[in-house]
Amino acid sequence: MSIVDKDQTFMDDALVEPPPPPPPMVELDNSLLLENLNEAQIEAVTQPLESTSRVLAGPGSGKTRVLTCRIAHLLRHTHNEKILAVTFTKKAAGEMQERVQELLTSLQTHEEESKPPPAPSPYDDIDPYDDGAYGAELEEALVVYEGGNAEPLSPLEQRVRGAVSWQMRRVTLGTFHSTCARILRMNREYLNSLSSVVKHSPNNDATLDGNFAIADQAEQLRIVKEILKEREINEKDLKGVKLNTILNVISNCKEEFAQGKNPFRPKGNKPLPETLKVAAQLYDAYREKLISTNQMDFDDLIYLTRELLAENDDVRDRMRQRWSHVLVDEFQDTSLSQLDLVKLLTSNSLFVVGDADQSIYSWRGAHVGMMADFNDHFPDAKTVYLMENYRSTSNIVKAAQKVISSGKTDSIEAEMRQDMKPKREAGPKPRIIACDDDKGEADLVIKKIKQGVEAGEYGKNHEVAIVYRTNAQSRALEESCVQLNVPYVIFGSATSFYKRQEVKDCLCFLRWLANGKDRGSMLRCLEKNAKGIGMGAIAEFESYCNAVLTHYGNNLRGTPQPTPLDLLLSIADRSRIHESSPPADSVLGKRARTHLLAFSTKMNSIYDLALKESVAKVLTHVIDSLDLLALIDKRSKSTSEFEERQENVRELQQASERYTDGRPCLGSANSPTEGSEQEDSELTPLATFLEDIALVTELADASKKDSDEHRFVVCLMTIHTSKGMEFDTVFIVGNEDGTFPTSQALEEGPGSVQLEEEKRLCYVAMTRAKTELIMTWRKAVRIFTPTGVRTTKRHRSQFIDVLVASKPKKGSAQMESGGTKKSSNQRRSGTTNIYGQGTNNIYGQAPPKPSKAVVTERAGTTNIYGNRQGTNSYGQSSKSSPSRSRFTTSRNSQSPATPNRSNPLDRENGYASHTSRRSLSSFARQAQQPTPNKSRRATAQRGGSASAVPSARARQPSKSSPNRSPKPKASALGGGGSVDSSWFFPIGSEVIHAKLGRGIVLPPPPATESNDMPVRVKFSSGDHQVFDARGPELSPAVSR
Repeated sequence: MSIVDKDQTFMDDALVEPPPPPPPMVELDNSLLLENLNEAQIEAVTQPLESTSRVLAGPGSGKTRVLTCRIAHLLRHTHNEKILAVTFTKKAAGEMQERVQELLTSLQTHEEESKPPPAPSPYDDIDPYDDGAYGAELEEALVVYEGGNAEPLSPLEQRVRGAVSWQMRRVTLGTFHSTCARILRMNREYLNSLSSVVKHSPNNDATLDGNFAIADQAEQLRIVKEILKEREINEKDLKGVKLNTILNVISNCKEEFAQGKNPFRPKGNKPLPETLKVAAQLYDAYREKLISTNQMDFDDLIYLTRELLAENDDVRDRMRQRWSHVLVDEFQDTSLSQLDLVKLLTSNSLFVVGDADQSIYSWRGAHVGMMADFNDHFPDAKTVYLMENYRSTSNIVKAAQKVISSGKTDSIEAEMRQDMKPKREAGPKPRIIACDDDKGEADLVIKKIKQGVEAGEYGKNHEVAIVYRTNAQSRALEESCVQLNVPYVIFGSATSFYKRQEVKDCLCFLRWLANGKDRGSMLRCLEKNAKGIGMGAIAEFESYCNAVLTHYGNNLRGTPQPTPLDLLLSIADRSRIHESSPPADSVLGKRARTHLLAFSTKMNSIYDLALKESVAKVLTHVIDSLDLLALIDKRSKSTSEFEERQENVRELQQASERYTDGRPCLGSANSPTEGSEQEDSELTPLATFLEDIALVTELADASKKDSDEHRFVVCLMTIHTSKGMEFDTVFIVGNEDGTFPTSQALEEGPGSVQLEEEKRLCYVAMTRAKTELIMTWRKAVRIFTPTGVRTTKRHRSQFIDVLVASKPKKGSAQMESGGTKKSSNQRRSGTTNIYGQGTNNIYGQAPPKPSKAVVTERAGTTNIYGNRQGTNSYGQSSKSSPSRSRFTTSRNSQSPATPNRSNPLDRENGYASHTSRRSLSSFARQAQQPTPNKSRRATAQRGGSASAVPSARARQPSKSSPNRSPKPKASALGGGGSVDSSWFFPIGSEVIHAKLGRGIVLPPPPATESNDMPVRVKFSSGDHQVFDARGPELSPAVSR
């Protein structure tokens, strides 16, 4: 049992009268409190009691220790003054409370042991369990026990507990929302007089009191639906605006109203977005509904508290007297309204801790410049820098520092940034490895981990994490974990890939096709993914099933009974069952039959396709014909959530593409194609796909049990989830432009809010590593377009470029050799490590002899084990690797050879060698079948010849050039002069954009500093958009 119950810290003092304070203590010795702190930490902890302090704490600098020591320092040097400490999560508040208690207990124990022994008591010789005159008094003094221990606490332990318990009563630890809820309940009599409450109570029917309820999202959605119903507005009339999106917009509007802005007022001549128009119609009614039913949503907790403190001087003064000292953790993640709250609650003592370089929640309302703007709000604030990094090795710290210091240098954040001071040894250098594709990347990472375990480098206490930008990236990693029998666990809100709701919604149809008797899949198909079919219609369908099966049992003995799938198909196609069977009309009601007939027609189409086409084509048909993405969109709480779920669905489609061996989805198991493995011929491609998924899911569950038993497991998580954690070894995967940083951030351009936040995300991910950091990127990524799946080449992330790029100095031999500079291909080969040192490879090792396999950042094999000879991304020998010059393709040249997409790792020691189950042969065979060349050509209007269109990566300007504008040779262009975007995308040609669809290339606009090769496109929707011709967004369209 803890000294103070966690809920007790949120109780109103008016309800629980605290015990009298202990007598004043003598001057305390601070040496134990400050023991093991460095000079900067001591300076932060011992700031004057009445002062305003900003602590800029880099990763691994011990900021939590500083916060807890500051609280202890305040408690020990004041007597009755109370402390408010605010964090961002309930978990963080609980952990901080435990750490403060442990620290105070240690300090109090030391002081008690230093005191002289107490004088003898007349009660010392009396048996406490005697029924004599003093029994009751002594027994009362012995009621405190430790965790059910039968032995009473010693007098010393009792004194320590009593002192610490009293000190902890002076501390309020909680989140912004819990603290605001407490303030509002304590001042309940003022709620109905607040300006915003009066405004949204037109009939003076405000009923807010101290018992107000906090409306969760389900209740908020119910209120919005109720308003729409009252106003006779159909959800379909909202022009695609989702209800969850409306709630998000209303939340943002509250923030703008709080800052004195009117979000519903058009800006200039631009009309309001549709989402704001809908929100404007519902905003007042939504707030009135909440107030009239004595409810608040989570935003109201913040804004009404802010309003209460701003409007009522007496309440503000009482709160300031109540909490003399205010401390805020993760201050860089606060919003402007939360900053207002801090200012309103602070009297003379404020202590904030944060790191501007770890501000990664702007999408959640955090004000990005909060740490930088702090002195504007508190001019007398003292700044303390905690720059000593105790977590990571110096090589990791230097690499992370190089990334965060790149790019925008004229910001306030850049001006106040200081270099981290690593306190650990140099350690291994961070490694950067190029991979052919997602499977090659996953195999490389998991094999490296497995090799470390088998070699004894990774023991059960060695923590390994794989972090990625989006949840969808976990799919390939999970499958490789299964293939190599490596236990793993997914952290954060995301579950194992194949357990995610949108993935299960797609798979249930395939499961039902494979097993027509699968009742669970049947119910999921009908109840969750079939329009218009509810529990009543399902009950009628089951009655129909029972009627037909009874008929078979009574009249058609010996005839195989139909499955529920056969019976559903029979509603639209009677030939699926015996002609004498009772018709569906005789059992189903009119309404149920109408909806079941429509669903049956679609399922017949799917079933027939499964007898002829591959798993991938059937899955795509299921998603499209049943409009599953629209259903997923409707269930998503926000646009960003839908995009993430959609990405998971696309990943599932990519996974299904591997299960194509020439047989249809439900093909005959006895007709394997030539070259297929005999063990796989026992199952249909669909059954093989579903069995492999089952094995992935089973291992995921087993991995969770392993993690509970403190065995070695690999931790998979997004970068946002990894915030605040640390691991011995960290793999950051998917470090290519378009994935990390995202395409949206790249479109915003250098210096934009989105791209700067992506850079901070990279910094956060890198600084999770304590000893070993490995970053991987994929040369080719498959994306989904309106015309199907397309493999596109990707350039490594610009953050990696910061680490590996090496520019020749002026006057060097390379520059003086008549312009014969090394091409980008030569500079980024195995002769360059991540620090640009030209004599080492990416491992910091001297390059091996040419006769052996070389691990290079450009090697097409990317084989860290040396299992294959080095090849480039075209599948050619490294000796004949084409130059990386961006303009080597002549006007009459042919399209480049198809990139080699074979697996970059050997397939030895696969899953079968580690488990008795059937090997995951389909996982192991991925990418071994060459993909047909899908390079797209456009006809250049120059001499009538067709020229190969360089890829997005090939359109990037050479890093070796002193500027970003490419300067191709005149002979390659047939006449010299500069190259504009029409060389890659001829005017009048058709192109494809992943989201905007097909469009026609228009004459290019003038070049700008940020885009020196613009291409203008008019899309079928009528929109005109401008892109960088070297970017990955556009691709030439194939003629229809």
